[in-house]
Amino acid sequence: MACSITEEKGVGNVDISKCPICFEQFKTPRVLPCSHVFCHDCVSSHIVSTCQSKEDPLGFQCPVCREFVPAPSFCLNFKDWSQHFPTNRSDGDISLKVCEACQRDNESEGADNYCLFCCEALCDMCAKDHRKNRTSRDHKICRLDEMKCVPELSKISSNIYCEKHKDRPIELFCNDHEEPCCAMCCSTEHRKCESVETIEQKAENVRNSGQIEELSKDIKKFGQKLSDTKCKEEQNITEIEDEADAIKSEVHRVKEEIIQNLEKQENEFLDKMSTQIKQCKEKLTKNIETVGERIHFVELCQKDIEKATGLQGVSFLMEFLKTKKTLDYIKNKKVEKIEFKLQSNLELDFKAVANLLKIGNTEINEKRESLSHMVDNKTFKFELYQEWQLPGSSIRSVVFLSNTDMIFPDWNTKTIRRYSAKNDIWNFEKEIMLGHGSFDIKQNGDFYFASGISSRMISVLSAENFRMKRTINVGTACYGISFWKQFLYIACNTSIIKMDTEGNILKNYPTTNGVHYVALAKNGQIVFSAYKGKQSVAAISDEGNIVWTYSHEKLRHPYGLHIDCDDVIYVAGTNSNNIHIISSNGVLLRLIEDMPRPAFFILNKERTICCMGTDVWDTRIKMYSIKF
Repeated sequence: MACSITEEKGVGNVDISKCPICFEQFKTPRVLPCSHVFCHDCVSSHIVSTCQSKEDPLGFQCPVCREFVPAPSFCLNFKDWSQHFPTNRSDGDISLKVCEACQRDNESEGADNYCLFCCEALCDMCAKDHRKNRTSRDHKICRLDEMKCVPELSKISSNIYCEKHKDRPIELFCNDHEEPCCAMCCSTEHRKCESVETIEQKAENVRNSGQIEELSKDIKKFGQKLSDTKCKEEQNITEIEDEADAIKSEVHRVKEEIIQNLEKQENEFLDKMSTQIKQCKEKLTKNIETVGERIHFVELCQKDIEKATGLQGVSFLMEFLKTKKTLDYIKNKKVEKIEFKLQSNLELDFKAVANLLKIGNTEINEKRESLSHMVDNKTFKFELYQEWQLPGSSIRSVVFLSNTDMIFPDWNTKTIRRYSAKNDIWNFEKEIMLGHGSFDIKQNGDFYFASGISSRMISVLSAENFRMKRTINVGTACYGISFWKQFLYIACNTSIIKMDTEGNILKNYPTTNGVHYVALAKNGQIVFSAYKGKQSVAAISDEGNIVWTYSHEKLRHPYGLHIDCDDVIYVAGTNSNNIHIISSNGVLLRLIEDMPRPAFFILNKERTICCMGTDVWDTRIKMYSIKF
């Protein structure tokens, strides 16, 4: 059954006689998207050896054709990828020529047919039933004696079936949930949805809307960013090597004058610098590989979107949606541009003093820049597109559940308000009675944690239905809250309490008076604002030591505090009518003026919109769109 026919790349006939890695008969074969087949253990070992040195791998190269193979699922560890590639059982099963369907009924019948879709040998009777069955009537069945090669499985079936109802083809598209569905889904989960259309109409709408051109443009733009980054990082290796060579030359020139006394110090200096250079090169090489991999992935997306233009109906739409979802996922994966600068600080007396204890120091300045967001907080623009007032409400924070859902804890009315957006317009969805005034609310896993000022406790609610699960007694007024890993931090006016999610107090950090907000940076630093006394923003370590303090003549009554995914800090200056954007080490990046009495300023995860609440009574909510 081996096939040695050479066809165009992508058409995908495969040689199924022996594993190209171990050169033995296949043991639990696995088929890659490029159609090459390998033993499960062989391809698993190849994946592990290829990916274990990568940072957040997204795929690997086929051992035979070197074509980039994307991960079968982004939620899987790379060690488990091999288990999720299709099983080609043709070599062992076909040679036995035993009907597998009959075997399941403890019967033995010779097999003369093979279903390429199910990878199963069938007798004539079972093959006939297979063709009659509604769920398998579109499967490709071949005679065993006529089979020479196994075609690419993804091209066999023209129907695409629902993931929830495996026997039903996808026929409809729900615009409310932005997902394709079958008729059963439409009559159950989507029966209350307002906008449902046929899959063909949705495909035509997408094709004519210009979205495919926008996606293609987005793919090319992101691919260019990755290519530029890879090129610059390769140049950076040369630069730091040249800089290192220059420093070495200087050290050796001076060493000749005082060689006998400084030989030991010279060796120590160069060894240390070589280690640093090696570490830099390793980081750059590793990141170059990561960026290069994403380039391969982007190229694959481009091929997929180009292929989609030649498809029709559901096949086109599914290919488009898959490519769009894949690109969105990879764009949000962590990827950075790294740049190192090598500096040398030689001792002033190095040239003259023979009895020197050390030659000097070298420093590596590492600069990382997110390629997923490419945000410049100094130049981003935002514009107000919706505003509404909530009389009698006191709202101090907001939580974005998604780009179209957010919740406000209302201290004064003792409720939680939920708003949803349709066509970029936010509307009141529902109100949930909490029983006590809540200052802040945060999600951690499957639960919401709501702080209570007068109740002196944290209410733990189910994220699914907002029902109360339990309470955590803190013993003091609870204002803003934040999570870092599985630890809960609570701003308590004159202190910050660190607890685990079961309510055990781990640490108590004394602060100045007026601390109502706390946020955690990625490195675990505890950032808080104090609107009384010095009116400043500060960061402390887990041990409670001050790391940095930020104050400004134009910062009065610093209140709401928010840290985005790049550790950029947004501080609401309530009485100074402005927003201070500061770095993770307390340096002012930008000052946004003319923001009337902001109480908080919070961005969604994607940093495409932000919500600002003004004042603390009769709160006015303002929604901004953000353009970086």
